[in-house]
Amino acid sequence: MNPKTRTFPTRFHGSAVLAALVLSTLHVSGAESVLMAPPPSLIQPTSVQEDEANNPMSVFIQSYDATDSSLPQPFKLGPITFRPHPYYHFLYNTGIKSSTNSSQRSIIQELSPGMTVDLGRHWTLDYTPTIRFYSNRAFRNSVDHSATLAGAMCYEDWAFHLS
Repeated sequence: MNPKTRTFPTRFHGSAVLAALVLSTLHVSGAESVLMAPPPSLIQPTSVQEDEANNPMSVFIQSYDATDSSLPQPFKLGPITFRPHPYYHFLYNTGIKSSTNSSQRSIIQELSPGMTVDLGRHWTLDYTPTIRFYSNRAFRNSVDHSATLAGAMCYEDWAFHLS
């Protein structure tokens, strides 16, 4: 048996374990939290929600009824429904690199005043700006934007989605 063939799986296994440990350490330390993605938002047109609720192959119980009109809709204007989804995130971080040899500490506050707009039964529009404030002057405050337009239509056994 060739010694290279015998040691390769051990080296590969050891490097895979090492990579997993490094990735889990980065996740625990919160290093990637400095540049967070905008908060997730579920945007599905009403027709898709109804189709998924009526699907005989669906084995999970829906936590809401897409056609339930008994709930008050304070932000409804005709066929258009506005759904605000504000988000706030507070983070205190140390050891943030502001340059090659300079580590800083800062309080990072993120405010995301997002809005989802249901445009009838087939279209949904979502816009979420994320405003980021730093307490340390070594960093600049910033604004990120996220916009999504999704549409769907069902015809017989076909489902068409556009995003």
